[in-house]
Amino acid sequence: LMTAGSLNTFLGSLVGAVSGGNASAGEVAVVVQLDQTNENGSERTTANEQLVRDNERFAEEARIFTDAYDRLSGASNAEGQGWKLTTSAPLIVPHNVAGSMYRSADLQTGGELADGDYALYAQMSYIDDASFDEYARSLGLDPSEYYDPEHPRAIGVSRCYGNDGSRYQLMEALQGTGEAQVLSSAVYQDRYPAHITMQPEATSNNEAAKWSIGAVASSVAADDIEGKMLALDEVDYVSTGLDIAALAEEPPAVLGKVGDHLCLVMPVSLAQGQAFGLTAPAFAGEFDSRDGDHAALAEELAKSSTTFFSEECPYDLAFSAYNDHIEERESVQMMATIVNVFCLLFTVILALIALANVFNTITNSLILRRREFAVMKSIGMSNKQFRRMIMNECMSFGIAGLIPGLIVSAGISYLLYLVVGESLGGLTFTLPWGYVVLAIGMTAVAMAASVAYGMHRCKADNVVEALRADSI
Repeated sequence: LMTAGSLNTFLGSLVGAVSGGNASAGEVAVVVQLDQTNENGSERTTANEQLVRDNERFAEEARIFTDAYDRLSGASNAEGQGWKLTTSAPLIVPHNVAGSMYRSADLQTGGELADGDYALYAQMSYIDDASFDEYARSLGLDPSEYYDPEHPRAIGVSRCYGNDGSRYQLMEALQGTGEAQVLSSAVYQDRYPAHITMQPEATSNNEAAKWSIGAVASSVAADDIEGKMLALDEVDYVSTGLDIAALAEEPPAVLGKVGDHLCLVMPVSLAQGQAFGLTAPAFAGEFDSRDGDHAALAEELAKSSTTFFSEECPYDLAFSAYNDHIEERESVQMMATIVNVFCLLFTVILALIALANVFNTITNSLILRRREFAVMKSIGMSNKQFRRMIMNECMSFGIAGLIPGLIVSAGISYLLYLVVGESLGGLTFTLPWGYVVLAIGMTAVAMAASVAYGMHRCKADNVVEALRADSI
């Protein structure tokens, strides 16, 4: 029972890790991304001009998705829980701001630059204003301080849950506040858009490799340039300051799962004046069903979303989907449930066999010792003394069995903890005390029933009959 309880506890932790650690804000999510129209490079441009165009496009998409969320929230069975726009961006973060996870050689989302600062990819998350205001207030912050496009500020999620190369664990993404630089738009040869890249440099020893920043020419460039790896000084690029003004240990509910990367949270209204040259944001609206039928809600939202974006959106869809979070959680938990049920059934079978053995051993021991008991009674042992003797014997049997059993079970539970801990960091060892109490209780009940039956059989015989039966 203790082993089954430990397995159930540790499997629950693994399921939580696979699920991302955070519950989703709604039962169903609608996820949409619009097709991006790239410049063909036929006209000369600068990084600043490219930044202005990208910001205008991002702001327009934010307005479109605002209308989409309002329309979807008006569905008959839908109750809106908030929405978000997310995309990735390359950042340079001061060394006293970047968290310890970026010092790991196995992490692929960022690392240390030669000058001591850190280059990393961050999830830039714009959430609806109502959700942001509620989130900021829950942290004791003034939401109004985060709406100024001239001095953009963000709340940084200081912890994230992910794989550091060897196991899943909570990792420190930020250790302090400070100003980061968002590497925004880049242009190659005053014509072709380019994408900022960050990667570790080659190293010949076991030390963590230093990271470097470069660029790659986009797919709209000429054939001999497309995909060309470039040094940062070969492109015209713009960096925009972003003040990471506050830290939070957990992301807002509307963001749901956060992987092994830094997450910065801002209100969506900020995107109207400051979008950092970000492109291709993914929209996700979270909804609950009014009547509890999440499957029907998913179908209704899928139809409403298709209608809105096909009839009222000026851009084509890159993709559109819906996520039934309830169904996803049930699917993830199903395997753990199957394993737990199998283990519990196996445990119940073993427990029944053990209880039967206890009952058989104790009752036979009492019955086979009738002559001994008869002799004791013949020399003056009272019924009260007899019952006390039997109870003391049974208690000694129980203690002699429980203590080694508990020690062995605790050892097995600790081995399970070590095995699971190889893949899941931050796991705390604990004994399944509920199962411990259940095991002790079942043992006590089995022994009490055995003693009661055995003593009943012993009482049925008087002294003379017991001695006569034993001599035959």
